[in-house]
Amino acid sequence: MHLTKFVIKFPHGARSGAVRKAWEKAEVDKQWAETTWAKKIASREQVCILCCNIIIIISGGSDNSRII
Repeated sequence: MHLTKFVIKFPHGARSGAVRKAWEKAEVDKQWAETTWAKKIASREQVCILCCNIIIIISGGSDNSRII
């Protein structure tokens, strides 16, 4: 678990609907997407996808081929 600077206020014992509304009102997803941390994670995912595609192309793309 990592702590972030994002704070959402909702009542103690709130159900998921109330938490979801508070989350959307605070635009946490938008704030998160703008952070360097989120950009690094997205970059790593893109590299992984590209590497996997290259391995599939090199191996011939058949289901029986091995990953090198």
